[in-house]
Amino acid sequence: MIAITISIFRETTDQQLFGLLPILLLRAPSLQRTYRISLLPYASTSRDRSLMTYLQFHLIFNLPLLALLFWMTRRKLRPVHLKWIAVVCAIVLLFTAPWDNWAIGEKIWEFDDDRILFRIMNLPIEEIVFFLVEAVAVCLVVVLFLPTRRSQ
Repeated sequence: MIAITISIFRETTDQQLFGLLPILLLRAPSLQRTYRISLLPYASTSRDRSLMTYLQFHLIFNLPLLALLFWMTRRKLRPVHLKWIAVVCAIVLLFTAPWDNWAIGEKIWEFDDDRILFRIMNLPIEEIVFFLVEAVAVCLVVVLFLPTRRSQ
């Protein structure tokens, strides 16, 4: 499960807490009581079960963003927009996959095998999904701000 930490600080008002929060979190952990709330399953093989998997990141942060953007563009989105979104996604994959695959192979950055599903060459499938999610999100924001057609 993903652990979300809720801290309750003793003897602090909201104003004091706002100003002191970074210091309290970094310097005085003994002042806090911690409770864990579980949202999703942990990675079953993870050494540190409190770490989020890449899939969980997508489910918590990117899926709601895409759902919101699709809902916001539902009246404007046309088949031509979907075709252009597909073209942009293809360009994004053709551009990002080779250099990202190379960078992972060269250990410029890496992904913990315990926190991903599987790889295609060096790329975690979640990284490929990330490229596509971000491209779709940007395209939907563009559609959102496109002028609407006037009825003739």
